[in-house]
Amino acid sequence: LDVYSPDIAAHPPPPDGFPTVLFVCGGAWMIGYRMWAFLFGWVLQRNGVFCLAID
Repeated sequence: LDVYSPDIAAHPPPPDGFPTVLFVCGGAWMIGYRMWAFLFGWVLQRNGVFCLAID
């Protein structure tokens, strides 16, 4: 599990919490792993979105 959490100093949490994305990498049980979500998670994190990437 990789967690991409927004910087609280740059993005104070809203009253109802950060928007959250669960990234599930598809690969038909043959290919794919959570590091494919690295750039996606980083961009979301920089824009105040909490992202979880699972293997």
